[in-house]
Amino acid sequence: MKILHNIADADAKANFPLVKVMLFNKRSNSISRQKKAPLSLILVIPFLLQIFAVGGITAYISLHQGRKAIDKMIIRLGEEITDRINLHTQNYLNKPHLVHQSILANIESGNLDLNNFEQLQCYFWEQVKQPDLVDYLIFGNPQGDVLAVQRQKDGQIVVKIRDRTTNSKRNIYKLSDRCRRTELLKTQDYDATTRPWYQSALKAGTHTWSPVFPEPGEAILQASPVVPVYSSEKELLGVLGMEISLNQIADFLRETQISDSGVAFILDSSGEIVASSTSELPFKIVAGKTKRLRGEESSQPIIRLTTQKLLEKVNSLEQIDRPQHFIFENNGSPIVVEVEPIKDINGINWLTVVAIPEADFMAEINANTRHAIALCIFALVIATLTGILTSRWLSQPIYRISEASQKLAQGKLHRKIASFQVNELDILSQSFNQMAAQLQQSFSALESANQELEQRVEERTKELQKAKLIADNSNRAKSDFLAKMSHELRTPLNAILGFSQLINRDPNLATENKKYLNIIIESGEHLLTLINDILEMSKIEAGRLTFKKSQFDLYFLLDTLENMLSFKAESKNLKLIFEYGEELPQYVETDESKLRQVLINLVGNAIKFTEQGSVTLQVKVQEQVVNDSADIFSKNQSNSLTNYLETIENKSKKSNQKIKVLFSVIDTGAGISPEEMDKLFEPFTQTKTGLDSGQGTGLGLPISQKFVQMLGGEIVVVSQSNQGSKFSFEIPLKVIQKKIKEKAPAIKQNFIYLAPNQPQYRIVVAEDILTNRLLVTEILANLGFEVREAENGREAISLWSSWQPHLILMDINMPLMDGIEATKYIKAQAKVTQKRTVIIALTATAFVEQREVILAAGCDDFLAKPFSEEKLLTTIAKYLGVKYIFETREQGLDKAQNQSQNNGIVKLTGRLEQLNSESLTVMSEEWRENLYQTACICDDKLILELIEEIPAKNASLAAALSDLVDDYRFDTVMQLAKNSLPETQLQ
Repeated sequence: MKILHNIADADAKANFPLVKVMLFNKRSNSISRQKKAPLSLILVIPFLLQIFAVGGITAYISLHQGRKAIDKMIIRLGEEITDRINLHTQNYLNKPHLVHQSILANIESGNLDLNNFEQLQCYFWEQVKQPDLVDYLIFGNPQGDVLAVQRQKDGQIVVKIRDRTTNSKRNIYKLSDRCRRTELLKTQDYDATTRPWYQSALKAGTHTWSPVFPEPGEAILQASPVVPVYSSEKELLGVLGMEISLNQIADFLRETQISDSGVAFILDSSGEIVASSTSELPFKIVAGKTKRLRGEESSQPIIRLTTQKLLEKVNSLEQIDRPQHFIFENNGSPIVVEVEPIKDINGINWLTVVAIPEADFMAEINANTRHAIALCIFALVIATLTGILTSRWLSQPIYRISEASQKLAQGKLHRKIASFQVNELDILSQSFNQMAAQLQQSFSALESANQELEQRVEERTKELQKAKLIADNSNRAKSDFLAKMSHELRTPLNAILGFSQLINRDPNLATENKKYLNIIIESGEHLLTLINDILEMSKIEAGRLTFKKSQFDLYFLLDTLENMLSFKAESKNLKLIFEYGEELPQYVETDESKLRQVLINLVGNAIKFTEQGSVTLQVKVQEQVVNDSADIFSKNQSNSLTNYLETIENKSKKSNQKIKVLFSVIDTGAGISPEEMDKLFEPFTQTKTGLDSGQGTGLGLPISQKFVQMLGGEIVVVSQSNQGSKFSFEIPLKVIQKKIKEKAPAIKQNFIYLAPNQPQYRIVVAEDILTNRLLVTEILANLGFEVREAENGREAISLWSSWQPHLILMDINMPLMDGIEATKYIKAQAKVTQKRTVIIALTATAFVEQREVILAAGCDDFLAKPFSEEKLLTTIAKYLGVKYIFETREQGLDKAQNQSQNNGIVKLTGRLEQLNSESLTVMSEEWRENLYQTACICDDKLILELIEEIPAKNASLAAALSDLVDDYRFDTVMQLAKNSLPETQLQ
């Protein structure tokens, strides 16, 4: 590839003059095709924009300043109106209390006796006769008696009295001109002590007001000023009161000049309307009852909206104790509101509200704005005409030069431009003529060179295509070779390891033969590791290595490695030390499998080449890393350094941070000489120590280096001969805050045979190599599957058509018809016949993309050779729902635990029942001894009779033992019974 780049660079340099000419022509053509703005328009637009901007800004400032002036004027107007309303209202409300003070003065001086209703009646009559003073006077005492004198609308004066002569009734009489009772108008029940006006006076203890109330049968609101009357001994004599109409306040509000659509209204502390300048009544009839009207319920939009905005600004109307104003908008039109409290010492706590729309005063300003816009348009038209005339005078010569330039771009180099009267344009025309002459000479010289360069480019292009074809063929051949080698190496190894594991399960195998068999298995696994290393290095060189990030528990990973490698270290009397930094996070994100492989390689090498001393793995946090800092800086180049640093700080505070973690493997081994350092990471190259030991392939360190580079780091080595070595690498890890579910311990299962009461499963083994076919057939047949064999894809299709198997184990590389074609055919026919058959591919391929092709062909799953018996059977169970009887052992248990597991712990998948020697201790020793003796003679009838003696509460134990007897596992029953008895019992 480097040669190809050099050739391309040489061509680019050689063709540079020609390229410039080609680009010039291309650019000239593109310029002629693109639509550009004419010069006359460019000369006119700036003048128009200036005039439009000046006129617009002027109009905006005028409108804005005028609106501010109007708002100030409206605020002052609102203040004056509220002051007038408050003054009038307070004068009107103070008059009744002055009358009360006059009456109290007469009572205190002895001129008026409250117990003499005749005298009191005439006194009230004299007051009510005066039209401008009061319309209604009332007195009630603690005994419930009451005397009231009222001037009605027609001028007639009546008296309302209840005393000892009226038998607890209130009688209403007409009064003559001499204060004499004449005609009885009405008799009704009435108790003064229960009335709101009476109760309000007693509660206040001084001059006060009753709640506002609507007059029954009248469209007015009324209020009662009241005052309690006490004797010199502070004894309550009664309550004086009167009724005044609030319509006078409403009339005053209507007479007050505000604006065309402005309103004034008075609210009490509860938000109910007392009076307004509108014709709306301050109350409403609901279900035949009169109810006060609240401001936010008003039918007048300006009153309703103003009250709503006022309530939004304060929690309670009682909080408003001083004048204030605010502005709000209604449908885009501002409304100025002035609010001022009305308070007196007698308990009045009202609010005067004046709302004035700004639009009532904006008519003149809007007219001025329209005039300004008209002037701007007029100026714009004049400027446009002037600009067009000026631009034409300037653009005509330039247009001629532009036209000559287009002709020049088309190759017409002989065109000349006449001189102009404008000095600058004349210079431009002369320069253009000189340029045309020079171009004419240059193009003549370049035309001859162009043909030569085109020929050279064509030759170089052919060379590049030929080199690319050779490179593609080389890469394709390498990939095909790797796939072939993967299949050829893994396939026989699958048979070697599979048959060795099957033979190793034979309990009758001699100890010496088992030892030899274990050597074969270990050698096969070593060979598999070597093959994997070679293929892994081949994938690296072919560029097929991928980064697969995942979230995992770093503590768990390190603990697993320590347990895995500790036995190897102990066998050489070495100390294996794992040291963790205090700030090391537990949950991180990166490619877990590659990190695990690197640590296994480095720690494994250290143990391998260290004869005495120790091997130490140190893991500690080096520093925190801010994510994407380069991107942040590039996006903030126009910002200050302070802003950039603040952005970095904010990103570093996020929950998911990146940190750099340093992994160091330190040993006390033979070390590495300086001259060997340069070749340390070359494939198939070993140091002198490695060659002397006769171990290793020279691939572990190169693979580890590539993995670390993918993880974002680099392996660094520090070593001296006979003083040990230190291999270190530093990689970024993303910290995960949430807890990741821990992996369950690996369970090793020893499959015995199929569980009873299941269908007879039919399986086809399609494999061209006899040894592999026999291996799979042996495993499945021994468990109880019905198995048939096929040597190629055609035989597999034939068996599928005639035998209808439940599952096919399909090898991919077979003669006549491979597994891919056979799978496609079967899956296509299965859609037509609606007969589903599971197909699991058997492949020794080393590349992920080849496995994707296998799945795309229709295979339900695949097994990579060499595969274990457990992997094969669990995959079959996944798709067919098969249940097995097997023994289970957890990996990583100590010897005592393994021993207890060997003593007959059995797991029945169908019943999920755990059986061990302790399970039988629920029965007597005599029963267990009988069970042991009966199992020794394999008498199933007697064993079942013993099982019937198990109590009903231990039914699961009886069922599990019955299953073992049904499957003829007398050896397991015998072992369980034996382990449950004392050793002396069996002697």
